[in-house]
Amino acid sequence: INNWINSKHWQETSVYYPNRYHTHFAVARAFGSGVPALKPACDVIVKDIISNQNNDGSLESKHYINNSDKVESTANALYALLTLKKSGYDIEKKSIEKAIQYLLGQKKTNADGTSFWDGGVYFSGGTCLRNILFWKSDAYTTALIISSLQKYLESQKSI
Repeated sequence: INNWINSKHWQETSVYYPNRYHTHFAVARAFGSGVPALKPACDVIVKDIISNQNNDGSLESKHYINNSDKVESTANALYALLTLKKSGYDIEKKSIEKAIQYLLGQKKTNADGTSFWDGGVYFSGGTCLRNILFWKSDAYTTALIISSLQKYLESQKSI
């Protein structure tokens, strides 16, 4: 995984997970769950997230994946940042808060008052179809964002 991350082609090498920041999410989650051998990969993904964050706090996948898939990309990257910050990485609060503000600005509300986010791409058709056949889920994206917001709120209690 460390070698793969160092190749900096993670958005092109994942067969079923086309979002550029899904790998960041998965590596950070594994590291945060006790896989210290992934520290070199985490060093790279933190720099990648910070250097690619847009001024509005969003991050983007490839343009042809759900119109850059900003919500899902930002949600994956935010989860990675929060997990790595909790694991001891020095990540500026403004990078995290800009991502949160972007995501809160994308929130939708149903007529009954419940909130959700439009689903981003969480799975693709694989090798030949990976760039044209996507599965999206409002529930998955909403759960990922809520999980990140919960992580953020828990981190604020410890300050």
